[in-house]
Amino acid sequence: MAPNAKQIRDRLKQELKNDGNPGNRSGQVYWDIREQILDGRYHPGDKLIIRDLAAELCVSMTPVREALYRLIAEGALEARERQSARIPLLSIADIEEIWNIRLRLEPYAVEQAVPLLTSLDIDRLTRYSEEVADAKKHLSTKEISQLVRQFNFHLYRSAALPRLAKMIEDIWASSMPTLGWLLEHEKRDDIAAKYRQDLLKAAKRRDPVAAAQCITDDIKGSFQRVLTAMNI
Repeated sequence: MAPNAKQIRDRLKQELKNDGNPGNRSGQVYWDIREQILDGRYHPGDKLIIRDLAAELCVSMTPVREALYRLIAEGALEARERQSARIPLLSIADIEEIWNIRLRLEPYAVEQAVPLLTSLDIDRLTRYSEEVADAKKHLSTKEISQLVRQFNFHLYRSAALPRLAKMIEDIWASSMPTLGWLLEHEKRDDIAAKYRQDLLKAAKRRDPVAAAQCITDDIKGSFQRVLTAMNI
């Protein structure tokens, strides 16, 4: 039996915890900081200071430094002075590259996931979509980012392709600060609501091609909105 989304998530998380040197501490700190980036806590240009993160996570500075080095190597952060790193300020070329990679990976994940979705998966996706719409009325950008990611990644992980899910998470770690900034720029407008609604309809019909097209349209739409928000 193929692993479900939670099993894949737990396995990936355990692999990250076990990764790194020394011991498991560096891997756990890496995961914690990576989750903060993916949850939209930081915006482009924000500085991550090793001493502050160590105090927040109740660890020494060594595992934080190792985690930041790893995130720098992955492109989620850029090196600054010795005791800090920074969320990259993406150029237009960077944004085009990241969004083009998303256009290759995410529709494929959706095509693979839709035939495997259970009624419970559909119910959860519906609930997540409703929570995003409701969150736009009164929650912070960070909380909205978390809910958007919850919706998307429940779908992506349902494809039961853990390497693909990890690749998408890696590219989201590079794009999420910019998406979080876009969410703040757009304030309370749930511009992507139609894409989620159309995707859910396609998923209920078990139509992977139509569902993948919804994700494609959403990614293309967010790219254009980023450029518009940057006055380009």
